[in-house]
Amino acid sequence: MTAHGLLEASTDPEQIRRWWRRWPWANVAIATGASGLVVIDVDVGIDRDGHQKEGEASLADLERDYGPLPDTVEAITGSGGRHILFKADGASIPSKTWSFGDAYPSLPDLTNEAWAQFQDEADLADERWGRPQVERKASQILRKAAKGGFNLTEILGNKPPVPPTYARPNWDGPTAGRKLRRVIRAWFNQVERILTARDWRDQEAIRLAAEAVGQIETLIHWMLILNPQLTEADLQAYVDGRQRRATHAAKRRFKLRSLTKMPRIQVKGGAGLGKSMAIIEEYLVRPSLWKRQIRVYVPTIALAEEFDAKIRIAGADIMAMDGQRPRSMVMYGRTYGREEGKAKCHPDRIAAVAKGERLVPSVYKTFCHREGQDELGLLRQIDCPHLGWCKMSGYLAQYADRGPALRLFPHTHLTLTQANDLKLPDADLVVIDENCIDTLYQRSEIDPDWLTATSTYHGEAEEIQNALDVGGIVQGIIAANGIDTAALRDRVTPKALREAAKAADFVPAPAISPSSGDTEIMGVLENYTRGNGPQVARMLRQLARDIEKGRTTSIGVEYQPDYSVTTEDGTRVKAPIVRVHRLKEISVGRQTALCVIDADADLEINRQIFGDQLRGFNLPAIRRGRVTQIHNLTFATSALVPPDKLPANENRAAYSRQQIEQLVKAEVAKERKVLVGAVKPVRLKLTGETAGKLSVCAEWHGGEITHHGVVLGVGRWERYDTVIVVGREQMPPSAAEGLTRAVYADAAPDVQIQFTGTYVREIRGYDMRSGVHAPGVQVSVHPDWRVQQLLELKREQKLAQLIDRLRLLHPDQRDPEIIILTNLPIPGIVVDRLMSAKDLFAGGTVWEQAIERTGCGVLPLAKEWLFQNLPDLFGSPRTAARQVKCLKSANSQLVPNYRMALFRHSDQRAWSWALVERSISDGSARLTTLLGKPVVAFRYAAEDARQSQEEAPGRQEPPASPAPPAAKFADCKADPPRGVVIHILGQATLFGVEPDQVVTVDLPDHGLIPDDVRTIIKSEIRRRGLTQDAAARRMGVSRPQLSNALMGRFGLSVEAMQGLRGFIENRPEQTA
Repeated sequence: MTAHGLLEASTDPEQIRRWWRRWPWANVAIATGASGLVVIDVDVGIDRDGHQKEGEASLADLERDYGPLPDTVEAITGSGGRHILFKADGASIPSKTWSFGDAYPSLPDLTNEAWAQFQDEADLADERWGRPQVERKASQILRKAAKGGFNLTEILGNKPPVPPTYARPNWDGPTAGRKLRRVIRAWFNQVERILTARDWRDQEAIRLAAEAVGQIETLIHWMLILNPQLTEADLQAYVDGRQRRATHAAKRRFKLRSLTKMPRIQVKGGAGLGKSMAIIEEYLVRPSLWKRQIRVYVPTIALAEEFDAKIRIAGADIMAMDGQRPRSMVMYGRTYGREEGKAKCHPDRIAAVAKGERLVPSVYKTFCHREGQDELGLLRQIDCPHLGWCKMSGYLAQYADRGPALRLFPHTHLTLTQANDLKLPDADLVVIDENCIDTLYQRSEIDPDWLTATSTYHGEAEEIQNALDVGGIVQGIIAANGIDTAALRDRVTPKALREAAKAADFVPAPAISPSSGDTEIMGVLENYTRGNGPQVARMLRQLARDIEKGRTTSIGVEYQPDYSVTTEDGTRVKAPIVRVHRLKEISVGRQTALCVIDADADLEINRQIFGDQLRGFNLPAIRRGRVTQIHNLTFATSALVPPDKLPANENRAAYSRQQIEQLVKAEVAKERKVLVGAVKPVRLKLTGETAGKLSVCAEWHGGEITHHGVVLGVGRWERYDTVIVVGREQMPPSAAEGLTRAVYADAAPDVQIQFTGTYVREIRGYDMRSGVHAPGVQVSVHPDWRVQQLLELKREQKLAQLIDRLRLLHPDQRDPEIIILTNLPIPGIVVDRLMSAKDLFAGGTVWEQAIERTGCGVLPLAKEWLFQNLPDLFGSPRTAARQVKCLKSANSQLVPNYRMALFRHSDQRAWSWALVERSISDGSARLTTLLGKPVVAFRYAAEDARQSQEEAPGRQEPPASPAPPAAKFADCKADPPRGVVIHILGQATLFGVEPDQVVTVDLPDHGLIPDDVRTIIKSEIRRRGLTQDAAARRMGVSRPQLSNALMGRFGLSVEAMQGLRGFIENRPEQTA
């Protein structure tokens, strides 16, 4: 209530009484810091995004780890939660909010994954806080907390790091769909209310003006008598006052703060959630919108036609109201459908238009209509011979109809500037479907010599000379200092740069007219060039904006002094260039109601494109289906389609392509409808198609194959059963940085971006459905998080788009299968099976193959039995024993579908192990059938496998422990052992879910490493996703030394053993 909130908290009774008299309905709050209190807020119930608040569970976890809280005063909150109050005992603690939990391990330096998880778990679904604000605020809180004795490490514990994973969606498809419709409905409600208020205001202004008409004559008479100096402006001011009165009345009537500020939102939701249908449904049920100008932008004309068909089908039975019905139109380009003979340009002119539409400054004035002079110098209209046909049934007919409608445009029209004759009425609201950044991105390459070339500029002689002077200054500074806007600011003004840009921004029209013949037009276009002026103008305008913003260097303009080109004789010649990166200006006004719907939407990026008023809504939903992913290969384009300079790699690539073909054939043989998605070069290599304009998909081995870039919004595969994603597409660092430069070219002055020109390697984890902590994989990332955002938009999100072609969010009768042939973790994808490419192409792991061979769903794990019955899978008893030993450790591939059992048959005294499918309830009977001997005892392994082993008497082959044991190490011939504390994270294993453990092991000061310690070290290296080289560096030993020590060949020195001790203890300085 008060102006400064908690800063005005008081203990003065008189002040408190004054507040109560002023705000008798107010609640009570305590400034905890000033009162010397610490409060634990235990939240319960449902948050605004439908999440269950787990406050009590979190508190129970903390009490289990750190002991129960002492008895103290508690308050019950309105939602049923608790406020638990403690005295601060003299510590200086600021009034701040601290959140404890694994979701906030490193707030001051958020990774991209941590930021995504923070947004999700910190209840920021509307994303009003940007990432920089959160990082800055978190840093301030933690710094102040540290001064008050707050220790983040002690709260979170000193657990070993787990490879970071993307946040998992927590809503099912129907729930996310309902939330989507609520968001879209609320947006339409607000837009409709403001539009209705505007109409009412206009009518009210007319009424008030009509009332004023009768008063004006009398007013003029008396005012002229009283004030002979009365002017027309005075009378206009009188009328304008009526307009202001109408506006204020409309705001009060419709309870609005503004009639000009329209809502602008971004809705992020997976493909198939129903975003387009939600827009269509709201439009059809709102008759007031049928008389409005609505524009919807989609990636392609084909998708526009599909959208239009949905509107026509859904609105077929809707009756007209006030003479209006729902009406939609697809706005075609001149040459679209040329191959099928459906183009909107006349067949006799379309060849010339197709050749010149990307060259000439104005297609309409060059090919359709313009004013010109005849032989006598008189103005006359110059028209295309087919203009009449075009106005009746061609391209121009679309723009002759200016009535209210929902018009569907391709993304390319977002930046299209139409001639005045073709301008449609301003849009009342705009919807943009799917990401449009590729359409907006523009890169120009400029030779610095163009800045001082006379041919670059046009205009009066003085204007050209001034522009040349400015160009010379810019060229000199770039050559000496690069893009140094601070030096430019001292030599030239933004106004001078803009005037030079105006002189350069000229595109000469070709020497043709709309009445010219096609042969003449084609001949002129062969030799026509646009000139270099527009590119120079873009650079000068960008530099002017950078100077005005106070930048020391430019983001949108970069200089490459070491750039070189290849001459005709094959030699490389140094040729410095300047690159200008920008996003084309869109035709959607900043005050127009806007809704962006996209599965890949990023609020930070879209705010740079559409303005800071954009508000974001994130609706993550869980995808159905069984996900199998490989973990050992990226299947990059070069691995499947080697470049010509590496012919030796073709054999391996051909083998990989053959394996992919066999996998597709195997899926088709199961009578499943299969979609294969790959990058375009891989598709061409797999199918043998010729390069050029490809169709959306092609038939391949009984399934269909498509490629990145053509699948956005396509719904033809929504009933398919299997999707196979082949490889991934990764931009070079220079391309990712160029795109980032374009997006942030006009960002705030405090935005600083690191343009390193390289990627670094970072470990990413897989989100396993079973809950295991699978080993991470090294992924190429960019050091700057903004560049990384755009890299993931083009790399990870494209893979997710391919997967979403199967529409996996809503339940149906299918049993979808997702096979990912790349080791790149994908946001929102929860993995069921993680295996090597070799195992996947072989039909599964060796255990899956073995169980499938038995046909019983069970498999005895005795090494002799495995060797005798499955010799091709287990080449010797020793091989079988080694495989069984690996199986009994934490195994992320088999956990979801199998479990371990103990059994004895009639000829056995000892217990034996067996692997059993989880879906089987009669494991004992199946083992009897498989072995041909009655099984007299059978049970599944307990949650604690060690307990099962203790209860199993007289084993001939004691089974290995499924997880790193609480080790008791044998005595060594070295100095007395010393205890080391190890944190072992719980693992979901074949035996159940292991809890987290804290064990103490005995480690000698030097000498041989005991066997069970070696097992733990190997497991820890794998769990952290480290190579032996990386682990050896952290321990301070060489890789051969570590390898020999882990194999038990040689011992370690005192120094080396200290390094090993530090690695096990996970000291921060050694694991940073």
